[in-house]
Amino acid sequence: MSTDELTPRQREVALYMAGGFTKRQTAEKLGVTENTVKHHINEMFSRFRVVSAANLIAVLTVRGALSYVDLRVATSEREPRQRSAA
Repeated sequence: MSTDELTPRQREVALYMAGGFTKRQTAEKLGVTENTVKHHINEMFSRFRVVSAANLIAVLTVRGALSYVDLRVATSEREPRQRSAA
């Protein structure tokens, strides 16, 4: 597998990351454990030589692995945060 390729599961994890989902939320959406999500993230960080989610999403977007449309859909899937009563 070349460094530009993502597995289908890694792509799903990256999209949830781009959408602002936590590792736990991503795991629940995908029906896997949080450790599995962490494993996919660590694999992508290593493959693309990045150290943060923001760097990863930027690299994947520049390389064409994720598109602007993908990112818009990912961010629109996120449920609005509940505001705490003050």
